[in-house]
Amino acid sequence: MILGFLLFFFTQFGSVSDVQLQFDTANQFLKEQDFEQALNIYRTLKQSDFESGALYLNSGLAYTQLDSLGMAKADFLKAQQFDDTREQALEGLSYVTKKLPQKAAALPKMPWDNLLEWTVDSGVVFWLISGSVLLYMSFMILIIYWFKARGNKWVLNAVIASVILSGAFFAAAFYTNYVNVRYGKAVLKVKQSSLFESASTASSVVSLTFEGYEFTVDFTTSQGNPEWVYVRMSNGVFGWIQKQDLIQFN
Repeated sequence: MILGFLLFFFTQFGSVSDVQLQFDTANQFLKEQDFEQALNIYRTLKQSDFESGALYLNSGLAYTQLDSLGMAKADFLKAQQFDDTREQALEGLSYVTKKLPQKAAALPKMPWDNLLEWTVDSGVVFWLISGSVLLYMSFMILIIYWFKARGNKWVLNAVIASVILSGAFFAAAFYTNYVNVRYGKAVLKVKQSSLFESASTASSVVSLTFEGYEFTVDFTTSQGNPEWVYVRMSNGVFGWIQKQDLIQFN
């Protein structure tokens, strides 16, 4: 048993050390301005499911130097999800956005859209914990009402309000999980592509799209079409686009 544990420990340690060595090697290539070599290693690390803000940030910087602005934007969007690289990623996004020749039109967000976005950004765990705490408080207040405050409408109303609010928090957790499972993000990596009415190049073109355009991907609707993705553009237009033209991420 001890031998098995030691074997597992050294295997994992060796794996982590190897990843760090590859990352350091790629960073050295980046420093020496050998961007292709650096990106070869960064891509390998991404395919091995290695996740790090610095990885996406440095990969974005390398793509920027090679003028692959769609790829760079996707990496910077990913890097901003990490606390340690958020500020630098935002600077990179600002730089890339200014360099992109085509700017996508975006619909102004309604207050309801902002609320839903904030709900999802808060995360499933936050809503589950908040709902559980409120539900526990409801039971505590109910006990107080039952044994010490019978007939007190204020205490009874507090119980009802706490139960309703906890239910709303659990609903927010369910909604957040649903959105995370069904939807994702994507960025156009090629210079230009087309959005089609259906999953076929023979169908009508809904809109032209250009490098760096962002999309919301509907994974559920896209099922059954391995070479196509159903997306929503920032201007509210829906349609199908070839999967090979996109960089997708959650």
